[in-house]
Amino acid sequence: MARDLIPMKQLAWLAGFLCSLAALRAQDSVAAGKPAVPLQKDERSVGAILEPLTPDRPGFSDGVNILSAGVLQLESGFSLSGRTERILMDRTFIGGSPLLRLGIGHRTELRFGGDGFRLSSHRAAGARERAGGASDFSLGAKFGLVPEKGLRPAFTLIPVLSLPVGHRVFTSAGIDPTVKLAWSKTLGESAAAGGNVSVSSLSDSGGRFTQRAVSFQLSRGVWRNWGGFWEAYLVAPSVRGGDRVWTFDTGLSYPIGRNAQFDVSVGQQIVPLARCWFVAAGLVVRRPLWLAGRK
Repeated sequence: MARDLIPMKQLAWLAGFLCSLAALRAQDSVAAGKPAVPLQKDERSVGAILEPLTPDRPGFSDGVNILSAGVLQLESGFSLSGRTERILMDRTFIGGSPLLRLGIGHRTELRFGGDGFRLSSHRAAGARERAGGASDFSLGAKFGLVPEKGLRPAFTLIPVLSLPVGHRVFTSAGIDPTVKLAWSKTLGESAAAGGNVSVSSLSDSGGRFTQRAVSFQLSRGVWRNWGGFWEAYLVAPSVRGGDRVWTFDTGLSYPIGRNAQFDVSVGQQIVPLARCWFVAAGLVVRRPLWLAGRK
């Protein structure tokens, strides 16, 4: 799915998640791109989640990992973006941007998400316009196609359907489907390469148009438990009748126990005669729903 340039996450939402960490058991202290820490026998006896925590954030690209059956994972955060071009200045804040993922088995997970709350400000020639409200909501799934083997990367299919339920300023006013193919290949013990190719049918006031996106991402452990990523992605067109737009971003993530992760990222969009930037931070938490009691 072609996301909004910067998914943003509300400070209050983030604070709530940070408070909830006190109730999490310390179960999975792996950095991004590193193998899971072996569990002790007593940890397995209470239904501990065995796989490493591998979220679809930060960054534009979604990963190939699929949650085990019974695992619920919530990924959220906030971001702030800006664009300055001569006498024009735009600022956008997105808070919440929740992505709720549920593993249901057979290499399949269900996905529910959206940008959450959006607040935008546009200023031109001294006049300023502001708008705030909810974004559209999406339903999706993730299907594992083939695992990584030898020189072959792992591949995952991600279909998404965006529903026009947001504020009138931010909704597309149409049901917009996206099909995304994600791939990933490990590069040694603590590094990986991956990316996405997606096609979306989007709605706007002029009707419907096709948008394509492609991304490439490198990730690896950088220091102790810190993980880092570097990414480039192309969206074409960014809007109806618009040009292709390249964006470059990078960031860090840090595990909090075994079932949570904090991340920060920054990025730059390449637009002629304009200065475009964004900053983002987020949190990921997961819990087993029906793993308890399994040996």
